[in-house]
Amino acid sequence: MIGVVVGIRKIDYDSKKTGKPVHLVELHVTSKDNRVAGIAVSVVCTSPDKAENVVVGEEYLFMYDKQGDGAARLDMILPSSALSRPVVDKK
Repeated sequence: MIGVVVGIRKIDYDSKKTGKPVHLVELHVTSKDNRVAGIAVSVVCTSPDKAENVVVGEEYLFMYDKQGDGAARLDMILPSSALSRPVVDKK
């Protein structure tokens, strides 16, 4: 998914299961989606280390890794400029 980060929310709480602290980041993202009239809005939840260089107002490519249990987990966040690669001349 390619989208613009419009908000960042840091979340810290103690796990009810383990009692250990949990640190997360919610990235509020707008994107184009043919199934949505207007602009699609999503919340991407990730670890603070994956979101440390994310800047509000910038466009990013969100890459997911589908696990064996069918769940899609956020694998990496790249600046959308990573999509523009030079064309290789195939002679």
